[in-house]
Amino acid sequence: MGRLCTWEDLFPERALSRSRYEQVLIHAIRGDRLRIDGRWYTPVGMRGWSQVAFRREGGGRVALPIDYLLRHLGAWRTANRPSRRATR
Repeated sequence: MGRLCTWEDLFPERALSRSRYEQVLIHAIRGDRLRIDGRWYTPVGMRGWSQVAFRREGGGRVALPIDYLLRHLGAWRTANRPSRRATR
């Protein structure tokens, strides 16, 4: 049963959309910086299953819930890509 079809690459990874939760975690794992209220935050790890730990610009650490980070999904800056302002 199930031998007539192949399951490998059934759906290419690029064709699958990511949930907003997955997008937040992908940004955090990649080390992408986040800008909230004019301050930069750099992810440094996880705190339990539901919070991302950040190092704040200017010092200090803070853990933010993933549900809170969903509201700031557009504020992440990819670590390997400069922001749009830097390229102008």
